[in-house]
Amino acid sequence: MFVIFGILVEHFSSADILPILRTTYTAFDLATKQDDGILLPTLTDIISKTEKHNLIQIKNILPIYKGNEYVKEIIQKIITLSEMQVNTTIQHLIAKNVLTTADIKTLNNKISITYILGCDKIKGSYTIQQSINTNNDIVNTTLENIILNVNICFDYFYIKSLPNYVQQITVHELGHYMYYFKDTNPQLFVQKCRKKNKMICSKKDFISSYAQS
Repeated sequence: MFVIFGILVEHFSSADILPILRTTYTAFDLATKQDDGILLPTLTDIISKTEKHNLIQIKNILPIYKGNEYVKEIIQKIITLSEMQVNTTIQHLIAKNVLTTADIKTLNNKISITYILGCDKIKGSYTIQQSINTNNDIVNTTLENIILNVNICFDYFYIKSLPNYVQQITVHELGHYMYYFKDTNPQLFVQKCRKKNKMICSKKDFISSYAQS
């Protein structure tokens, strides 16, 4: 018997770093966007200062409409920066002995980045597969995928915040990975704030309602 277990979760995102811009793009908007001489140099500079690690392969899911040549160049640089930042974040976790080489093998080709046109607050997801025996005991857990969402946003302050944003959603999703695959007693965590399926911890003890849940 197999159970597919997936949760959509709200992440730290551009909305936590900046005001919510709620910008969306039509094909016309993207076709007419011109180089302002600011965004491309800013992205190039950030990329040049970002650590370079090739620990895992990442799958990129591109937006359907790629726009003109300027838009395509912006998208490509956001992809490059996002991939680099995910690997840099993982390297930092290895240095802190949070992740191991065995974890890197598990995560390789399991992290996807979906690129979405716009600047709105977004969500991400992870999926695991669990095998359950006749007593409903979990006997095996397998990671299917982790999806990180990154916005394609033509805003200077969003671009400047992008490395921090990607780091935050990467750490957030890997926190779920840690819970299912590294924690020797995950139920202990649940029992801290739940008693007979009722929440017993106060909201003020958490950074958000999602964290409390």
